[in-house]
Amino acid sequence: MGAFNGLVIAKFGINSLIATLAAMEFVRGLAYITSGGDAVMITVPGFFDLGSASFLGLTLPVWTMLACFVIFGVVLNMTAFGRNVLATGGNSEAAALAGVNVRRLKIIVFGLQGVVAGVVGVLLASRMGLGDPNTSMGLELAVISACVLGGVALSGGVATITGVVVGVLIMGCVQNAMGLLNVPTFTNTWCVARFCCWR
Repeated sequence: MGAFNGLVIAKFGINSLIATLAAMEFVRGLAYITSGGDAVMITVPGFFDLGSASFLGLTLPVWTMLACFVIFGVVLNMTAFGRNVLATGGNSEAAALAGVNVRRLKIIVFGLQGVVAGVVGVLLASRMGLGDPNTSMGLELAVISACVLGGVALSGGVATITGVVVGVLIMGCVQNAMGLLNVPTFTNTWCVARFCCWR
C-alpha cells in the first residue's frame, strides 16, 4: 500500500500529505468493510508472544522502535540515499536536475513507510489481542505534531531522527503529566494541541 501510494504521488505529482491521508481513509474503509465494523478476535495463542516477548527488560515493540530509530537515523544521515531523500523533500526539481531519480526514490520511501506501518500494525494487534478497525483514531495528528516539535519541516528537506525522538518524548511527557494530574481527556487533547500549535 505504501509503494502504491508512492507511485500515485510520484506519477501524478499529488501533495504527499494529502495523498497519504486519502490512502489512510481508503485503507480504514477497507478495514471496516472486511471486519463489519467490529473487532476481530485473535485465536492463535502464539501470536500474543510478538507483543509480550521481552529481552533485557524491554518488550519487542520497544526494541523494534529503537531498531527503526537507529537504522533510519544511519540511513538518513550517513548515506547518499538519505541525502537524496532530504534533497528531494526540499526541492524535487533541483534534486532531479542533480541526477536523482525522484520518482523511484519516492516509491522506495513510501514503500519503506508501508513496511514499517505493517510491522507496527502486527505488533499492535498482538498487544491488543484483536484486530480493531477503530484503533489508533487520530494518531496521525499526534505523529505529525511530534515530528513538528522535533524540527521536521512539513514542507520537506529538514529532518533529523534525534529531533523526532525529542518530539516524541515531549509529547509523551506532556500527555503523561496531564494523566497524572487527572486532567479530563478532552481537556488533555485540547492542551496538547494548543501546545503543539504554539510550538
